[in-house]
Amino acid sequence: IFEGRPGGQGLEGGFFILQTTGSGGGGSKMSSRVASPLFQQLVQQGGVAADKTVGDVPEAGPFWKLLEGRLERKLLSALLYLVCLIFRPPILVTSLVYWIYLGVPRPFGVLQCTATAFWVSQVLIILRDPIFRRSIRLPTPGGEPGLFLVPKSRLEEALRRAGVLAAVKEYRAPWWLRHGDWATVAPSWYLPKKVSFNRVLLPALRGGKLSVDVSVSGKGKRSGGCTLLILAGIGGDSDAPYVRDLVSAAQAQGSECAVILPRGFGSDRSITSVHDIINPSDVGILHDVVCRVAQASEEAVVLVGFSMGAIMFSNYLARCTPPPGVVGCVAVGGALKVDFESWWRYEQVYQNLFLPKLLMDALKRFGPEMAKVLDGQAGLFEALDASTYRELHASLLSFLPNTPSSFEAFKHNQEAWDLRHTISVPLVMLSALDDPLHAPHLAGYDRAPSNPNIATLLTKNGGHISWPQGFFPTEFSFLSSVALRTAQALTSLP
Repeated sequence: IFEGRPGGQGLEGGFFILQTTGSGGGGSKMSSRVASPLFQQLVQQGGVAADKTVGDVPEAGPFWKLLEGRLERKLLSALLYLVCLIFRPPILVTSLVYWIYLGVPRPFGVLQCTATAFWVSQVLIILRDPIFRRSIRLPTPGGEPGLFLVPKSRLEEALRRAGVLAAVKEYRAPWWLRHGDWATVAPSWYLPKKVSFNRVLLPALRGGKLSVDVSVSGKGKRSGGCTLLILAGIGGDSDAPYVRDLVSAAQAQGSECAVILPRGFGSDRSITSVHDIINPSDVGILHDVVCRVAQASEEAVVLVGFSMGAIMFSNYLARCTPPPGVVGCVAVGGALKVDFESWWRYEQVYQNLFLPKLLMDALKRFGPEMAKVLDGQAGLFEALDASTYRELHASLLSFLPNTPSSFEAFKHNQEAWDLRHTISVPLVMLSALDDPLHAPHLAGYDRAPSNPNIATLLTKNGGHISWPQGFFPTEFSFLSSVALRTAQALTSLP
């Protein structure tokens, strides 16, 4: 980072970034890009510019590679289970049609009886699945879709003027993606948008550092813009496709974006101890970041959380008073209660899919320290075998500082439900009733809010932070559009 001097040196207030990348001939080449005003201010306030590779993970030894291979096999098993779950209905329908086409032989033989019994058992499993039941309009817990907020409130009027209420009410998923699991995995074929970030390490008030990626835009800022402070879901950071889609759309409108990196995961390199990894109930660390970004931003700040990030921002607003520059929050796929963390379907299908990747991240960086914390290899193996959040808490998280020993207390500390009446800035929650992760009947959606600052927008379909549009969707167009319209509505409030 170079500070500009009088006489024409420097760019836009005096800051620009020089990146060095290796070339095939052993030399280096440099490319300059303009740092955003937000990045400049964060550095001037004590932040330190950093690169993603600073403090990178050292090469693992044979023993740790063996453990990583074990987690990779566990991840593959979870992926195969999800694939079987997703494709079970079409396979069974195809087999039934094929069976009828061939004609059922009479009398039944042992093979035909076995096949029929298996087919009937699989149909019964499907019909008991709440996500599939909702896709074929059978009764399921969670209620009906709708827009739930205090009538005639200033928030309702602002959302209506921005077109948010109409967009949510009129959303229709493609007919072949009107299934929560299918809609949730659909973004796996999306190509991530190309956006650039500058990383800054911010000093935390209680010690240590916090990583924030600030977007770099080649377009000038427009009047009436805002700053989006984004927090992704479990295992996500600025590389998450839905984050990049939102940042790309925000840049086109002239808004700045800053993405909080979860400490110890993803590309974050700000900590060196497993004791400092992110705690989903730690609102104090969020308050540090929010205050610094609000102080550095020239525009109003809107918090945007996805999945667990949305839960953390909601909990933060319920337990802390945000600084004056924060005008509201958009919580995508969030919740006010986290009882869904113990939901049988979430545990069986998705938690078993998420945990191997998180544990691999932790193992690569903190493996030897984890073994010491867990009293040797036996405790380490138990933690690596965790298939649910409850098991992970019992085998690892409960040994870390500031984490309750009870899983129920651990969940309660993440919730905003009991304190939702204290939320003092607008909180707009966008979720889908066929969400296969955050079950709507266990997520604490307030359908009759007494707090005029809370609005819950529930669509019939959309999966978990997906909402595909068009016959063959290729981007998060609905999600990004609604999030930006909501941010516009929040900044327009008096």
